[in-house]
Amino acid sequence: MWRIDSIPYVELGTLEGSDGQDLARPWASLRLSDGTIAVSNAQTNELRLYSPDGDFLHAAGGSGAGPGEFTRIGRLARTIGDTIVASDTRVPRLSLFGPTGAFGRTVALETVNGRSPRLRGLMHDTVGVYVATRFGNPDARQGKARDTVIVAMRDLDGSPSRIVGSFPAQEKFDQIMSNGGISMWELPFGRDAHVAVSRDLVWVGVSDSYELRGYDATGTLTRLFRVDEPVVASEQGQRDRWFEHQLGGVENATLRRMYLDVRDVMEFSPNLPSFAGLMTDADGHVWVQDYALPWEAGPTLWRVFDRDGRAVAQARMPRGLVPHEIGQDYVMGLWIDDLGVEHIRVHALERTDEVP
Repeated sequence: MWRIDSIPYVELGTLEGSDGQDLARPWASLRLSDGTIAVSNAQTNELRLYSPDGDFLHAAGGSGAGPGEFTRIGRLARTIGDTIVASDTRVPRLSLFGPTGAFGRTVALETVNGRSPRLRGLMHDTVGVYVATRFGNPDARQGKARDTVIVAMRDLDGSPSRIVGSFPAQEKFDQIMSNGGISMWELPFGRDAHVAVSRDLVWVGVSDSYELRGYDATGTLTRLFRVDEPVVASEQGQRDRWFEHQLGGVENATLRRMYLDVRDVMEFSPNLPSFAGLMTDADGHVWVQDYALPWEAGPTLWRVFDRDGRAVAQARMPRGLVPHEIGQDYVMGLWIDDLGVEHIRVHALERTDEVP
């Protein structure tokens, strides 16, 4: 069992919010080679830089449509010379910044089947991996529906995009309202597609089963492995508990009424997801998060595999931590405290040679 310390050794974000510590929707974070921490702060559309100890250094970007600005800053990636690649989730383009936050240039992106691509990561420092979602209920009917995610690649030099493939994505339930509108819900226990990028492979898994596919920079399938895990059916008791759990955290009267209205018509995924998350680390290992029911609080279990599908280790992620990046000796991600204050935390990772 690899060990991730439960107490972080670096933490960004404070309630007072002084000196660049007022994080709001920090959707992505990564570390540069000298330990500098880069954070995309979506509320202000800023790329923020912090020292290895967590002191605020500089903010770049901001809201707007001009060079180096964002309509909604998204994922980050690191390329040659610690250049930071920052994506915009609403406009198909990337903005490149130097390691001190100086703006460099803009890379325009093609739409993918008419959809704006969202950055997932970089392969070989220069090959961008993107996803675009095609919604699964074009006829606006009530009932279960499923989106499709398209995975594509495009070099930073502007060469044409190439499609890796289309995969079943998020399961949802669309409810027709009395006024004729549609209310879209995530399907309880819904399955989804997960995409993670290492230096030389993009991994895709659809949680209907425990199967992962690895594609190289040409979009060719070069790795495929399966884990012998039974598919588990969802049960009526779990479905009843799901509504109790959802309603337990809702104080808004309108939202409570919406949950009560949909309860009698809501459909459920017949099977629980085979896994819940997918990441890669600095050494190219594949990390797969075990699925847990929504009311099962506590540290989440991740299984670690090598690129050929051999089990390497297991690790428990600290409770509430949503990992953004896994290095050789650290895990960094988003954590929200009891007051709703968002933090970026860095936890020490200790690896052993033990194989589960």
